[in-house]
Amino acid sequence: MNKNANDYVIETPNEELIAVIEPDGLLELDWQETKEKIDISQDQFQKEIYKHYVENHDEALFFLGLYQKTISMSVSFRYIQQTAAAFIKKLSMSPEIEFLREKILVNITDDEAVNNINNAPYLSGYEYLNKEWIEKFWQKLNKTFSNMIKNYSGTVEQFLTSYNPNIHTAGRIFFHLVESKKEEYPFAFLATYTSETSKSDASKHLPLKNALIEYGKDNKKLLELLSTVNKASQKSNFISELVASGEIFHPIGLSASEAYTFLKEIPLYEESGIICRMPNWWKSKSNSLRMSVSIGNKTPSILNTEALVDFNAELYLGEQKVNAEEIKKLISE
Repeated sequence: MNKNANDYVIETPNEELIAVIEPDGLLELDWQETKEKIDISQDQFQKEIYKHYVENHDEALFFLGLYQKTISMSVSFRYIQQTAAAFIKKLSMSPEIEFLREKILVNITDDEAVNNINNAPYLSGYEYLNKEWIEKFWQKLNKTFSNMIKNYSGTVEQFLTSYNPNIHTAGRIFFHLVESKKEEYPFAFLATYTSETSKSDASKHLPLKNALIEYGKDNKKLLELLSTVNKASQKSNFISELVASGEIFHPIGLSASEAYTFLKEIPLYEESGIICRMPNWWKSKSNSLRMSVSIGNKTPSILNTEALVDFNAELYLGEQKVNAEEIKKLISE
């Protein structure tokens, strides 16, 4: 049973917040005794979140997504925190966020929803957790953000960083990696940007070299646009070389090894505020390594030890079955 936030006092140091999904789809936070010792920081965090939750349910969950400090939580509460944090990350990485502000819509894809559910721990009301529940949860977070940013006079980044200085909104630069038909350079790289003259819901992507024309001698505006590229170049030798040579402003061919470097460094680029567009096969979970195990393939003539331990384990990369030798070769490469 929920308690009034103002009257709530932890009677024992061994109570923790848990998340409960009700049959009607509502999310509730409640308290549960635990054998784990609750330290002072966890105690204060739980009280703060619960008080905010009682006062404003949706805002509390939005702020929970902004919280990124490492702190002990129950597995169900951690799951809700990570789900809200995934929304915050996608919100902050939306390229039109400053243009659209309260009008922005951040939707979860089918793959993201399925992955979220597959990674969910067992929690009370788990049977009510499905794709529709995740979508509604994100919609509530989206509506909360819209209501809060509508009356905020500063930038969206200022709004988010006022609660968590480690969160930065995406800039207007995009890095694209596409496949090419050229044998020597099987991939191509292109940097684009969204022009300030295109502030519609469907912003145009222009090659980065066009920025040199658009801003002309306005170096301040150009440097502001390229700030995310500058951040990325400080973390990546690959991008640093493209900037130094000026190739960042032009489409270029990449070898397989250069493309692999790009793909591995995507988290670095995104941390710098750059939006990355890459082939679907790199993002697709269907290409991940998985194991298929079947038990009891053979109908035993008698019940013996062999019949009890009869099973077949197979490895798949996407939908293609691979053997041990192929896996060894893949790892070596």
